[in-house]
Amino acid sequence: MTLSGSMKRRVLIAKALSHEPKILFPDEPSAGVDVKLRHDMWRMGTVDGVSYGAFYSISMLPPLWQKITLFNPVVYLISGFRWSFYGIADVHIAVSTGITLAFLAICLITVWWIFKTGYKLRS
Repeated sequence: MTLSGSMKRRVLIAKALSHEPKILFPDEPSAGVDVKLRHDMWRMGTVDGVSYGAFYSISMLPPLWQKITLFNPVVYLISGFRWSFYGIADVHIAVSTGITLAFLAICLITVWWIFKTGYKLRS
């Protein structure tokens, strides 16, 4: 029996997931599979990642790096995104919202100042 290309990809994916790894680094896992499987794979990866902390979770990092990571505003954006869809977040939602809004305000004030003063815009 000969398997199609899509079926071969399914077998490879099943083989990779069979031992239930805590973290998985797939290289274009949805290439060569049908649309339904592609959507199922991404949904499964996102839900598993949120449930078990395998993807986008700072809890996997050593304690020092967890503290350093909190200086990155993207962490708060991702945390808010995860909370809005799944109810699980690395950072409390109030802190995440506050940091995101503060970062947005800083960016808007900077853009306003650049346009007001013409910094590096005028010759």
